[in-house]
Amino acid sequence: MAILMAFQSPELEILGLTTIFGNVTTEDATRNALLLCEIAGCPDVPVAEGSPEPLKTLSISQHAFGQSERTPRIADFVHGSNGLGNIVLPPPESKKSEKSASEFLVDKVSEYPGEVSILALGPLTNLALAIKRDSSFASKVKRVVILGGSFFALGNVNPAAEANIYGDPEAADIVFTSGANIDVVGKTSQHKSK
Repeated sequence: MAILMAFQSPELEILGLTTIFGNVTTEDATRNALLLCEIAGCPDVPVAEGSPEPLKTLSISQHAFGQSERTPRIADFVHGSNGLGNIVLPPPESKKSEKSASEFLVDKVSEYPGEVSILALGPLTNLALAIKRDSSFASKVKRVVILGGSFFALGNVNPAAEANIYGDPEAADIVFTSGANIDVVGKTSQHKSK
């Protein structure tokens, strides 16, 4: 919904979408983003596919639950196995960008220094990879708005963790300590705004 609303806002210019694992695999998220651009009447908006996995290996507790190393935590129970409530749609006609998500982010922030705001709706892996790719990335981005974190409330993964941060905590650490201008919309804010 946030992306569809952004497409409809005359105040915003959407430079592109990047995809990441979370409710579905990165590959499925890319397909869904391409479909979303087409449905919104914006098929020319570039979609850059992100990392298929978190930055580092999983914790011992994650191994105990049967996940293998670097396997992303996929919450397909939230929006169905395809991320679209299991509604079957035709494949998108448009193609993903040749660039990776981190390369796309670095290129756009370098092309428009101090002008690009980034809305992060999933794990922060792509942003962390962009910061690692270009040490000046954090100083060139205007603002990063992160949908994630659980402040003054229980998490949605376990009592202490929210899914987007839990999905790649190492990436979150890189982003939060990068020096970028960051706003966080935590789980409490998400529920209060409904």
